Amino acid sequence: MVNRQELEEFIKKLPPKPDIVIRTLEEIENRDLKKASQIASTDPVLVKYLRNLINKPIFGLRNRVTDIGQIFTLLGSDAVSELLHHYLLSLITPKEWRIFNLDTNSFE
Repeated sequence: MVNRQELEEFIKKLPPKPDIVIRTLEEIENRDLKKASQIASTDPVLVKYLRNLINKPIFGLRNRVTDIGQIFTLLGSDAVSELLHHYLLSLITPKEWRIFNLDTNSFE
């Protein structure tokens, strides 16, 4: 069982929410996908994350999508919002699991 002190120490080690993601989410809430995509495009790690996701076979796109504005348009505000929250969650999940025989890909 995890005690309160261990939990507090874990919380202290959590990375802060990236400012770009928060600003992007704010624009999505305002239903301004164009501005949201412009903000998101300034973070190369986030752009790579979204490009990798949208180009998976599950989306069934014929051509590879690389433009962040096009990604936001194709997915729509609700789906982009969900992906951005997933991105934030991926930043805090362990990269290596000590208790279970899992890695990040197995967990997701």
